[in-house]
Amino acid sequence: MNINGIKYSLKALDIDEYNEFLTTQDRYFYSNDGNFLKVNLKYGNDGELLGLYADNKLVIATKIIYSKFKKVFQIANISYGPIFKREDFKHLDSFFKLMEDYLRKNKKLVYINVAPLVRRNEYNDFELIKASDEGLLIEQIFKNSGYILQDGDFYTNSSLSTISNFYIKNIEGMTYKEVLASCNSSARNQMKTANKYGVKVRFLNEDEIDTIFVPIMKKTLKRLNLQGSIDFKYHKLAAKYYSECYFPASYIDCNETLESLNKDTKDLNLKMENFRAKLEENPENKKASNQIKELTNVYNANLKRIEMIDSIKEKYGNIVYLAATAFYKSPSDMIYLESASLEEYRELHAVSAIHSKMLEKAVEDKCKYYNFFGISGDNVKTASDYGVIQFKRSFQGEREELLGTYRKYLRYKFLK
Repeated sequence: MNINGIKYSLKALDIDEYNEFLTTQDRYFYSNDGNFLKVNLKYGNDGELLGLYADNKLVIATKIIYSKFKKVFQIANISYGPIFKREDFKHLDSFFKLMEDYLRKNKKLVYINVAPLVRRNEYNDFELIKASDEGLLIEQIFKNSGYILQDGDFYTNSSLSTISNFYIKNIEGMTYKEVLASCNSSARNQMKTANKYGVKVRFLNEDEIDTIFVPIMKKTLKRLNLQGSIDFKYHKLAAKYYSECYFPASYIDCNETLESLNKDTKDLNLKMENFRAKLEENPENKKASNQIKELTNVYNANLKRIEMIDSIKEKYGNIVYLAATAFYKSPSDMIYLESASLEEYRELHAVSAIHSKMLEKAVEDKCKYYNFFGISGDNVKTASDYGVIQFKRSFQGEREELLGTYRKYLRYKFLK
């Protein structure tokens, strides 16, 4: 196909060709990595990789996943794609035309869903700054190509597979120390509290998904009355076929923590005795009096910690896993996909300990965004995830609102 003197062609890509193209791109999610196609195929979906060439240069690439519709028909899903450099969006209309011609050959295909990784609006935290210039241009291309914007996203529309709103933190060029300093006091204090309790973090291996990750997740789902909302098979396949998925879990070694707390408590007691002696020598010694008050507060806090750790050990044993999470990474985004924790010990802030670890890894891996992933949208008290949004906001990021999902119907008759 020739348009304005440019020769366009759409071709199938193998994983190596597709991934080589991704190395030239600014941003994409883990699910669009070519190697993740293996996870999709093992999960039972059909899929393929396509590329648009302009004068023999690959300018747009996409992964298409085919899902079942009414048992015998199919839907084509392009999630957080297609992938292209921002200067190449001018080729999108040709991409949609050639892709539609190609997909129409599949007589079972009912419609195409396309949800690009393109912003609709720009925000500072949750404050709307302006509409995205790029988003406005690309939205017009969708309209000109006959695509219809769908209402809602994965959270509110069961026919959609992508989320339209995220909370992200731009950490590009920052050191780990700078990242922590840029979080608000609530996030930093929670990380410090976890450290005081001796909460540690380690990465689970593939076999431990069933023995550690799944049990904590199931407890959380039961507590939230959300049984069955997470498909653990997905994570296990990812652990086997995608090298950039991580399952950090936080835990406590009760004996080790108790030993440390008891030592600290003994040292605090010695310091208090020293200041009491000074106060006896000089009852007007305000410095000694203030030090005793401060040390007494720390001492009493330590006693409470010891009491809690003793209760945890008595109930669960020495090594106790407090929280489990799933993170999936691409070169641009460290994505916090989901987490679960033991609600009864939430004051240990086990999830915050994991974020401290993963922020450090995101910096080491030179990710641009620490992506807290899905939120419902506006920061309002009536939102079902209002509390979760406040937790994510404590890391001082911003809302990212994407264009949403656009649909092109190919065979209306199969909708009936």
